Amino acid sequence: MSYEDKLFDKDKRIEELEKIQLSFDDIKASLEKDIEQYKNKELEEINSKLQSALDKIVEKDNKIKSLINEINDKKN
Repeated sequence: MSYEDKLFDKDKRIEELEKIQLSFDDIKASLEKDIEQYKNKELEEINSKLQSALDKIVEKDNKIKSLINEINDKKN
């Protein structure tokens, strides 16, 4: 194999490896985006559940206060 053939082969190999690296970079970026979207979705669901729980607590607290007021009114 001549010197030029070796250089040509090495250049081809470099090109192949650069394409593979770009492909990996694309895959990594895509996975990072997917993970970020998944985290955001999970956080939205958790926030929604927490808000719902807080709303129920406030509702029950209000009901308790209302019942206490009714009891106190009947005492008087």
